[in-house]
Amino acid sequence: MAIGVDFAPSMAERARERRPAVPRLSFDTDDAEQLSRPDARFDVVTSSFTLMYCYDALAVIGQVARVLRPGGRALLVVWGPHQKMWWSPVIEIIERRSVGTRFGGGRS
Repeated sequence: MAIGVDFAPSMAERARERRPAVPRLSFDTDDAEQLSRPDARFDVVTSSFTLMYCYDALAVIGQVARVLRPGGRALLVVWGPHQKMWWSPVIEIIERRSVGTRFGGGRS
């Protein structure tokens, strides 16, 4: 069984629409910093371009370790800190306008 997760419900829904007939594949929402999955559940965890958007990358890595079975493997892919990406001015604008929300100064 494979489970794809995204923080945004709209992205999980889009994935379901694009892959409706793949057996043993499901898509759901979850928070990478506080995964709702049970301990030692997965043989493999992959994460593409997630860590650079999280408040606490170490918490995400801890969650990955928690949900991996003993001997499990993780693959975490990033481009680098969002401040160094070519679109970083857009993220800075979102952060300035979103104080107190998921992207801004505090967690909600």
